[in-house]
Amino acid sequence: MSERKKCDTCAGWSELVAQVLSGSPMEALCIREGSPYAGTYTTGGMGCDRWTNDPSVADHPSERAPAATAIDEPKMTAVETMKAMKIVGLADGRPSRFNGTYLREVDFEDGGGTGSFVLTARIEEARRFTDVAAVLELWRTASTVKPLRPDGKPNRLLTAFTIEIVDVPNSEPAAAPVGPAMREVTRTSILTGKTRTLWLSAPDSEWANYEAGNMLIQHALPSLSDAEREFVKTGITDEEWATLAPEDDEADEGPADRTTDDPRL
Repeated sequence: MSERKKCDTCAGWSELVAQVLSGSPMEALCIREGSPYAGTYTTGGMGCDRWTNDPSVADHPSERAPAATAIDEPKMTAVETMKAMKIVGLADGRPSRFNGTYLREVDFEDGGGTGSFVLTARIEEARRFTDVAAVLELWRTASTVKPLRPDGKPNRLLTAFTIEIVDVPNSEPAAAPVGPAMREVTRTSILTGKTRTLWLSAPDSEWANYEAGNMLIQHALPSLSDAEREFVKTGITDEEWATLAPEDDEADEGPADRTTDDPRL
C-alpha cells in the first residue's frame, strides 16, 4: 500500500491556485490525477495515498525533497469522466452573479485582446476537458493579441475568477442556444473618482445600439439591470449610493423644521 503523506509536501498540491475563506486555513487545489481530492481544495494537513514529489506533476515545480520510495503509476484505462470548469466567484471577493455557473465558451482575442466568454448554469452544456491539467492550462491562458494588462501583469481573462474543477460524464456537451457573451466594462465613478471593472452580459446588438448613441440606455440595453445601466452611464455602483445615503433623517431638515424664539428669524 502506498504511503500516506500530507498535501503540503505533495507536488500535486497547487502552488498557483489557492484560497482562504472566512479566516479558515489556506486551501490549495489538488491537481494530482487519481487522488480522491483531485479538482477540489484541500488544506495542507490533509493527505491521500496518491502523494508524489514528481516535479512533472506540479503546476509550478519547486525544490522538493526526494521521495524515499517511488510510487508506481497505475495503468491508464479509458476515461469515463471528464472535467469542467465551475465558477466559484470573483478572485477579489466581490459579489458576482456568475457564481455556480460553468464555462461553455471563451475567446481570449475578442475585442482586440479584451476577451469574452459564455457561461451556462447547466453542467450538461459545459466545455469538457480531459484532465485537471487541461483546465488549469486554459484558466491561465493569456491573450496573444494583448498579452499584458495596463499594470504590466499577464492578461489572463479567466483568472479573474476562483474556479473549481468538477467531474462531468464523458460525452459531447448538450446543445444549447448561443447566449450573450460577457463584456468587460470599465468606468470611473463621477461621484468618487474610483475606477472599477464589471463583467456585463448583453447581446452584441444591444451594445451596438448603445454605442450608436441614438437610443435611451434603457431601450438600448434592456438585458442589463437598472444598477448595471447606471454603472455603464456614470460608473456609480449600488455600494456607492449606499455610502452616500444620509445616516440620520435630521440631516435633511431645513430652518422650517426647527422652532426658535430668536426674533431675528
